[in-house]
Amino acid sequence: MQSRLHFIFFSSGGAVYGPAQDQRPSCEDDVCRPVGWYGHAKLAAEKIIEEYGRRHGLSYTILRISNPYGFTVPYFKAQGIIPFLIKSAQTSQPFHIWGDGTARKDFLHIADLLAALERVVETRPQGIYNLSYGKSHRINEVIDMVATATGRSIATIEQPPHQWDVQTSLLDNRRLSKALDWQPTVSLTEGISMMLS
Repeated sequence: MQSRLHFIFFSSGGAVYGPAQDQRPSCEDDVCRPVGWYGHAKLAAEKIIEEYGRRHGLSYTILRISNPYGFTVPYFKAQGIIPFLIKSAQTSQPFHIWGDGTARKDFLHIADLLAALERVVETRPQGIYNLSYGKSHRINEVIDMVATATGRSIATIEQPPHQWDVQTSLLDNRRLSKALDWQPTVSLTEGISMMLS
């Protein structure tokens, strides 16, 4: 006899919530204020899953994931700041930055993401959960971390920020941590070093 289907949906933390309210971490019960089509699409998909769950008894976990890193990113994909910063450091090419570098993001290493996902598959928590490291860094901080890790300076060229790019993304991961008995373990500094090894 097959076990019951459990649906896992990868949503987006920053894009769904929009800018963090009152400079505090966004939690799952907060009102969502997406600022771009991507965030609106993810939120609409969440609503469909929730409604299907209510009507048909679907078991599901919706994961609002922060900014994952630590894996190979195609050169033609414009997202994923850390591998592109590393490339800029290694090639001495300037890094094009959206805005002035004060935007704050929560970066989650792929090892922590996969560890949490393994626990989700095992325990099947029902509902919506933030999957994040739980700490945000300014983009300028990330640039400095990569420069330190590579031992090379990184020249930047500022470009206007995109309207859809959330400038302040802070995510509270306590609900998921409690549900899974899970904690992220790879700091951003460690994660950057792992990408260089």
